[in-house]
Amino acid sequence: MVGYSPLGVGLAFLPNTLLVGVISLAAVPYLLGRMGPKPLILTGLVSIIVGLLWMSRAPIHSNYAVDILPTFLLVGVDSPWSSRRRSASHFPTCPRLTPGLVSGFTNVSVQLGASIGTALLASVSAGRTAQLLARHVARSEALARGFHFGFQVAAICSTVAFLVAALLLRVRRAGSGVVAADVPVLE
Repeated sequence: MVGYSPLGVGLAFLPNTLLVGVISLAAVPYLLGRMGPKPLILTGLVSIIVGLLWMSRAPIHSNYAVDILPTFLLVGVDSPWSSRRRSASHFPTCPRLTPGLVSGFTNVSVQLGASIGTALLASVSAGRTAQLLARHVARSEALARGFHFGFQVAAICSTVAFLVAALLLRVRRAGSGVVAADVPVLE
């Protein structure tokens, strides 16, 4: 966050951190047990898509309360669901003796995906910025538009993930054996 001190950046991220904590403690155990992971995955992906699109329109001289905070809160809504729903959606399908292996594989996949995704989106943003600079667009505007393009590409990827999840994930009914609340969660 340009122009913020280290303390200012920390305070800017604080609402997101608090929201993640409150949702993790209050809502996740209740909703995961009642609904299963699919509705939470879909809701989280919609939250991320809206947050990315919101960020993709942020002006060069953004107002924290109008342009940045809503994005932090939208992404914060998804964060608590992420680790729990990952585990809860995989454990019911694995043999009883392999949940550690499934948990490890799931966590490595997420970390690897995040690393590769960040690198690709940074490359996309830098490429767009370079194109704009070659057209003699002012540096600050080129950087902003490059990041906007990166956020738009991320929103498209999240939309694809939403569609795949909506089509491929099955809804688990309470009477179908394993209910999300009975699933061990490794974090």
